[in-house]
Amino acid sequence: MLKLFDERERRIQGAKADALELQKQAQQRLEEVEARIHAAQKDAKLALLALQAEGARFHREVLEAARQ
Repeated sequence: MLKLFDERERRIQGAKADALELQKQAQQRLEEVEARIHAAQKDAKLALLALQAEGARFHREVLEAARQ
């Protein structure tokens, strides 16, 4: 009977260790995804600013051409 209980305890501890490792891996992946999202948002902001500047330049050129 004690052997059975020891085996059960060993399996429980093994399952706990596996669960902790999976949780650690999931946390690492989440951090990687969040970093990639942050980088993509930064790139998108830079692209938007560049497009806004280009649009403003084009608008000024059109107005200047119309005035001439």
